[in-house]
Amino acid sequence: MKPETTELATTLNRFFLLNYPAEAARQIESFSVADILPSLREQPAEVLIPVWSKLVPLVAATLTRQLPEPLAQQLISEIPPGGRGPDPVPDARRGAHQLAGEPQPRGSQ
Repeated sequence: MKPETTELATTLNRFFLLNYPAEAARQIESFSVADILPSLREQPAEVLIPVWSKLVPLVAATLTRQLPEPLAQQLISEIPPGGRGPDPVPDARRGAHQLAGEPQPRGSQ
């Protein structure tokens, strides 16, 4: 990929993560850890914190363990207690595919 294309993709990802954190969380949950990690590692903690608080806890924990330690520590220290806020707790199976490295089936969100 050309450097300009990579920079554009990073900028678009950042825009989506900042402006649509709940939707970004659902999309992140639909990818395998190996597929989504490179994109997440490019983002600063300030961009990821709103998204992390919307992730299924199992997915957030799995991804956090794979991030560079300084980024993971910043995420852990800055996410408010209870993380998910007023969102209802989703079906725990929603994030199970991520641990298996499988894409999430359509319609299971």
